[in-house]
Amino acid sequence: MLRAIIAKIMSYFKRCYVVLGRKLKSAKLSQISINRGGSKKRAPGGRPSRVEARSSRQLQKGLTVVDSQRLSKLQQSRQTHKRATDRARKRQLSRLKQQLVYLIVGLLFGALMLSRLFITKVSVHGVSGPEGNRAHQMVAERYFSGFSNKFKLNFDANDFENFFIENSQGVTGVEVDMGILSTVLNIHIVEHANGLGWIDQRRDKYFLLDTDGVVFEQVDLLPSNLPVVTDVSGVRAELGSQLLSASSVSFVAALYGEAQAYDIGLSGMIIGETTRDIEATLDGQTFRVKFNSSREAFAQLRDLNLALDHLAGQGEQPLEYIDVRVEEKVFYK
Repeated sequence: MLRAIIAKIMSYFKRCYVVLGRKLKSAKLSQISINRGGSKKRAPGGRPSRVEARSSRQLQKGLTVVDSQRLSKLQQSRQTHKRATDRARKRQLSRLKQQLVYLIVGLLFGALMLSRLFITKVSVHGVSGPEGNRAHQMVAERYFSGFSNKFKLNFDANDFENFFIENSQGVTGVEVDMGILSTVLNIHIVEHANGLGWIDQRRDKYFLLDTDGVVFEQVDLLPSNLPVVTDVSGVRAELGSQLLSASSVSFVAALYGEAQAYDIGLSGMIIGETTRDIEATLDGQTFRVKFNSSREAFAQLRDLNLALDHLAGQGEQPLEYIDVRVEEKVFYK
């Protein structure tokens, strides 16, 4: 664009120079023709007469006046043309400066907008504990290690969510938040809600189940504040597999909670072939208590408490189990 503007200015000055040269040449030719037209032929070697001399002086004087007028007009024309040329050149330079300013501003704005098209930082929210935060941060940064994934127009939220869930433990969903001009990607993580601990007795492995009964993490040590269920059925626990129904998980949690109200300590629960039937051991006792998730936990613990009081009053002690699975009936052995 700048080269084209300079070429136009040079072409304009060239045309002005050509026009001015033509005008000067025309003025010289007119003066020559006037001088030639005013002279008369005389004999060679002859002297001009007084009349001829007087006429010649008058003619020269008249031509001098005419030439002076023409020269004055030509000078005025030159000055007028110069002023017009100067004004045109100033306008051209002013427009050129303005265009340069617009170009610089446009380039700066374009560079700023281009920098806003890339993700430069990832911020993780909704994680419990600093260790989990660091682990999820590393997973997110690994995804954005590729240049193409940093480009906002190329970013696929679904692909990122799938990658994050597959490479992170305890995550059920991911929500991303990123402003139009922001370069920071905010990641809001939805974690699994801890339901209970699961012990795979045959493989001697420990897992965490969420409230839906889905295995979401394998751990080395189970949290002390969670109900713990030991599996003896041989069900293979794998990440993402559902071992219990949501109602069964809720029932186990209710058993632990209601047992505290009756001052009954449940030290462990065992699930057999049927997940509805749950056996629990009491603190300091060797017999087991048989529960069923089809009945309310509160009602079964109430029956258990009544049976324990009755047996204590009779001075009896169960040897194997107390069964409270049937409504309003308690069996023991």
